[in-house]
Amino acid sequence: MRTKLIKLLLALVLPVPLSVFGESSVLRASGECKIVRAKYHEPGIVKVPLKNADVEIVCNFREDDFFGRNIVMANPEIKNLSTKELEVAYHVAFLSKDGELIGSATQQGSVKADGKEMQFASCLITVPTAEVRKISAYKVSVYVDETKPKK
Repeated sequence: MRTKLIKLLLALVLPVPLSVFGESSVLRASGECKIVRAKYHEPGIVKVPLKNADVEIVCNFREDDFFGRNIVMANPEIKNLSTKELEVAYHVAFLSKDGELIGSATQQGSVKADGKEMQFASCLITVPTAEVRKISAYKVSVYVDETKPKK
C-alpha cells in the first residue's frame, strides 16, 4: 500500500514517465467530429493530439478511396519521447449521434527510441459513404508500455 502511494505521489509531482515504475501509461481522447474526404495533409482533416512523458501522438481522421474501397483512415503519427523502445497499442472508434458504432480500428507495434516519427498505417476502416456521413464522434485509447524482452 505504501509503495503504491509513493508511486502515485511521485507521478503527480515529477514529470517522470509511468514506465519508470513498471506500469503502462494510458492516453484517451473523445470528441465530436465530421469526417471529410481529403488527401493526406489537406485542409479539413480531423487531428487529435495526445501527449505524455513517453509519447507524442497525432491522430488523423479522413475519408478517402483505397483501391476502389471507400474508407475512413484513422492513422496515428507517433513519436517516442522516452529513451527506451515502447510498445504502443492504438484503438479508435467512430460513432453516430445516437451512439451507434460506425467503425473501428486498432493497431499495435514497437516504437523505437530514436526520436523519429512513425505512423501506424493499417488503421483503415471500410465504410460506405452514407455511413461516413453519420459519424459525429470519435473515441481513442492508447496504451504505452516498455518493450518486454522476448523469451
